[in-house]
Amino acid sequence: MQEKSKGLLGVIVIAVVLVMGYFALSGGEEVVEEVAEEAGPITIGFMGALTGDVAFIGEIVRAGVEVAVDELNAAGGIDGKIVEVIYEDSGCDGEMGANAANKLVNVDNVLAIIGPTCTPATLAAAPIAEEAGVPMISYSATAASISEAGDYIFRTVPSDAFQAAFASDYIYNELGIETAAILSCLNDWCQGNADTFAATFEGEVLGSESFEQGSVDLRSQITKLQALEPDMIYMLSFTAGSIAGITQLNELGVMDDTLVFGADTFGDVSIWNELGELGDGIMYTEPAGIEYDEAFVEAIEVVLGGETEMNTYVPRAYDAVSVLAWAIEEAGLDQEAIKDQLYKLDGFVGMSDTYSFDENGDTENAQYDIKLIEGGKIVSAE
Repeated sequence: MQEKSKGLLGVIVIAVVLVMGYFALSGGEEVVEEVAEEAGPITIGFMGALTGDVAFIGEIVRAGVEVAVDELNAAGGIDGKIVEVIYEDSGCDGEMGANAANKLVNVDNVLAIIGPTCTPATLAAAPIAEEAGVPMISYSATAASISEAGDYIFRTVPSDAFQAAFASDYIYNELGIETAAILSCLNDWCQGNADTFAATFEGEVLGSESFEQGSVDLRSQITKLQALEPDMIYMLSFTAGSIAGITQLNELGVMDDTLVFGADTFGDVSIWNELGELGDGIMYTEPAGIEYDEAFVEAIEVVLGGETEMNTYVPRAYDAVSVLAWAIEEAGLDQEAIKDQLYKLDGFVGMSDTYSFDENGDTENAQYDIKLIEGGKIVSAE
């Protein structure tokens, strides 16, 4: 038996060598790689603010992506291939965004990336994805400068080229505010919105003050703006700066007779959970939302392990997965072909919006809701 086993093993070895030799002579390495690629899962990356200033948004958005991928795989995946996601924390920070993108692109070799959450992380990740030819779809990075980030960069959320202009029109024409001041953090998102607001507001902008992102002492800037006696302060900040700034606006008595109006970062409910009724009367814009499907909310809460408060970016992240899956189904696994297919997107009906991409990879729809803080809670102002 032992000799027969050795003989059989020898025959198998010879057969394997002959097959390998045949593949080598006929470009077989490429054939083997193609077979392995066809058989394996489709691996995509996720980048989000899982820690730091806007972690609440990042965690719930991650859950939205998980729900989308689970549903996709339950329906058979993409062309019969299961989709796997590698999740990376990009924070709301350029360095973290670059590190996460480098890992996903150069170590994990993902086919595409969903994310990141914030503008600083997106602008840092974009050159890495662009150079490698990896399509990237952000669900919540809104700075106007992202429009110029590269051919492989897309987003399922409207550009701030629309948001601040919408806000300035609403504030002047609907609220009757004639004088304004600007209080903004020092990053691309804050400054982009501040510049657009200043350029489009039909009233008078009396002054502008800025602060480092994450700063928790804004008293000097607030005092300077208070002396100008504006009707309204347009405030652009992330979670830590918002909590500190609004607390100090109250302490200094500014909110007694001055409206505070913000943008979509005010949609982070952790701000209002912390401030309670100190935020009452504040208004802000956010990309138009939806009436959330009960089954979708339940699926999100299963992933998170408990009740949660939805935000406008969760369905947009879900839609980013759907849009990417559509492009892969149409174009196959070639990244350049996927990128080209995304530019053909026209009237794609998602959960949160109907999507068409323009030449910059931006969604062409730009509709906004006006929100109000009342009783320490976010409600509709309309």
